[in-house]
Amino acid sequence: MIMVTIILNALFMALETDYDLKYKLFGFFEIADEFFMAIYTMEFLMKVYVNPGVYWKNGYNVFDAIILVISFVPMFADGGDSSAMGTMRIVRAFRSLRVLKTVSFIRGLQALVVALFKTMKSVVYVLGLMFLLMFIFAIIGYYYFGDPNTGDPENWGDLGCALFTLFSLVTVDGWTDLQQNLDDLGMDSSRIFTIVFILIGYFIFFNMFIGVVIMEIQTGNFPKLVEQFNKSLRHTDYTVMEDLCTSMSFIDIYLTTLDHQDNTVDKLQQLLSEAILILSVLLEEDLIEMEQKAMRERKIKMSEQQVQEQGSI
Repeated sequence: MIMVTIILNALFMALETDYDLKYKLFGFFEIADEFFMAIYTMEFLMKVYVNPGVYWKNGYNVFDAIILVISFVPMFADGGDSSAMGTMRIVRAFRSLRVLKTVSFIRGLQALVVALFKTMKSVVYVLGLMFLLMFIFAIIGYYYFGDPNTGDPENWGDLGCALFTLFSLVTVDGWTDLQQNLDDLGMDSSRIFTIVFILIGYFIFFNMFIGVVIMEIQTGNFPKLVEQFNKSLRHTDYTVMEDLCTSMSFIDIYLTTLDHQDNTVDKLQQLLSEAILILSVLLEEDLIEMEQKAMRERKIKMSEQQVQEQGSI
């Protein structure tokens, strides 16, 4: 029920981004939002009423409660002032955090979130090294390309602009335009600076960041979390399996094999019934032959007795 509510709420928030649709159905969207809030509030009250101590010990429940409180702020705040209206728009934007309530209901996502938080230590080290690299190159770029008269002060004029420019380079987003600006100023040697920074920042540090996350998840506590998650599964939980027996190709082959086995069993049953029929016919013929033989023997004995009786007379 709550999952369906979250999905519908996300759909309605997406529809509200269309200005014309929101203008036409403003009242409907407001009523729908209050309806969703009522469901979330009822869920919160029921959970707290059932077991308040356990509820507040769960971090996901605390996060849900914080989202609920933030969602209630626009409903009781006065939006008459223009500045207050701007603040209310920002607060209303935080309603999108309601979608994160799905983490509280999908245990697989919970295990992944916990594993990601456990990788933060190694990730911070990598980000620290990357920041030091960007700081060094930002200082170099400022002195080489930040001259107001002969350089590119818009992108390299101060430390903040230089760091932002290097961030564009490390993500390889629009680096050709940045380099073209320097080429237009006659700074052909800047290509060496750009290439070296992209090689170090993107191909080494950026990929190192991704590699550290993957390695920490694979070699860290993630397998234990997955094992605990599997032990806590209920029969109503949906899971994505990686075992061979759950692949569609294996299931198809397995069902086809079962069909062939059924056909083989049917043929064996037919063969067995025919064998039983033949054996019954043979047994019946043997019984008839045995009865005829016994009758002949009785007739012979009777004729011999008659001959002996006549001889004695």
